[in-house]
Amino acid sequence: DDLSPEARQNFLLDLVESNPNDPIHHYLLGIALNETGRGEEAIEQYQAALQLGYENPAEAYYNIGCTYIEQQRFDDAVNAYNQSILANYELQQSHFMLGVALGELGRYEDAIAATRNGLSVEFDPQAHFNIGRWQYLLGMHRTSIESFDQALTDSEDDALVLMWKAKCHRDLGNIDEEIQCYERVLDINAM
Repeated sequence: DDLSPEARQNFLLDLVESNPNDPIHHYLLGIALNETGRGEEAIEQYQAALQLGYENPAEAYYNIGCTYIEQQRFDDAVNAYNQSILANYELQQSHFMLGVALGELGRYEDAIAATRNGLSVEFDPQAHFNIGRWQYLLGMHRTSIESFDQALTDSEDDALVLMWKAKCHRDLGNIDEEIQCYERVLDINAM
């Protein structure tokens, strides 16, 4: 695929014009429009694909949700991710992104629940990190540390996770553990 994003977009526009009832062309055009920052037009194309019976509605709703996240339209994103989950519960990233949207709305308990639903499908360290952040914001520092430990199971060298874990230890008065976390961060940054 040697086409620039604009050339790909123009190619897909021609396909949609020549065959306006093909949902796949609308879906692909939505992706191309989103790549060039034309989010509203991308959403229109995803919706057209859905109206024409696109074979994977969960993907289309997921992409609509991601576009809404980019536009900071978090309530709309929540609705899109819920539609995606209704269409295919197994689409793990819809659960995780629903959690992100809910977290942006300050609905941390709902964000945790949505993200845990995604974890029931498949393990993801980033999801555990997000849960830990929301638990921290809810004042659940001990539980946050457990979530951050889960996030570190793939790689103990994640400085951002370690910094959040250090904050939890600091807030709990666990100064030695806080220092250990920061020392690991310094070691990571020295590499």
